Amino acid sequence: PRRNPAANMSRALVLGSRSAIGRKFIESLDGAKLEPVAVSSQMCDLLDPASVDRLIEQLRPFSGTFRFAVHFGTTYGSRDVAMAAQVARVVNALSIPRLVFLSSWVVMFDKSLLSTGYIEAKRQCEALFKEAWRAEPARLRIVRPSVVVGDDKLLHQRLLNLLAYAPALIPECLARCFVPVDEVVNATLQAALSPVDGLRTHCVLGPLRSVREATGAREPTTLLGRATYAAFAPARFWLGMLVRVLALVCFYFR
Repeated sequence: PRRNPAANMSRALVLGSRSAIGRKFIESLDGAKLEPVAVSSQMCDLLDPASVDRLIEQLRPFSGTFRFAVHFGTTYGSRDVAMAAQVARVVNALSIPRLVFLSSWVVMFDKSLLSTGYIEAKRQCEALFKEAWRAEPARLRIVRPSVVVGDDKLLHQRLLNLLAYAPALIPECLARCFVPVDEVVNATLQAALSPVDGLRTHCVLGPLRSVREATGAREPTTLLGRATYAAFAPARFWLGMLVRVLALVCFYFR
């Protein structure tokens, strides 16, 4: 019988393995019968070329056994681009056939409408990876999730947990597309294992939900609770107006 070349590719390189999504992704590899090679910032500074050189030498004996690499690491700013360049070095040096990059759905928005340091860095990272494997586009898969929640180590989940203590102050106009972390993990694994001619960009979007609903807060049922909720109605109104004004200011001075 013809030998399957993927049979010897029994490992998955996970960069940013201590992130909330990275930890859950490693757990998901058991079902795929893949051995995770976890790399955290404590093990390798992906912003330091010398540290990356040492990582490559440590992993070189395993070259050819990696089925894919996944990049979850982020600095939440412009340094992500320098990190991406080092990740591309690792993937090429170890002959890893595919990289899955965790980006963000907001990169799809018009740059004139929405642009921050974090979003612009994600856009530049995507462009860098696409250019690195322009001749081999099947080597790159991009996952673009919306607002990821479902684990207390996630930034947005921590914010929701804090807001749950003051639901009466949350304006009704605040809403986001929240997506459970498990859905992001599943989409990332599917992207990593998808066929060569498969979908190259995977968007993982949750339904639009109010922030108040996402905190788990419920409408007050007691008389005191309703009175308190009603008392904060002006505060909610003005906070909602402030959100709208800030959005207009950011748009005007973009």
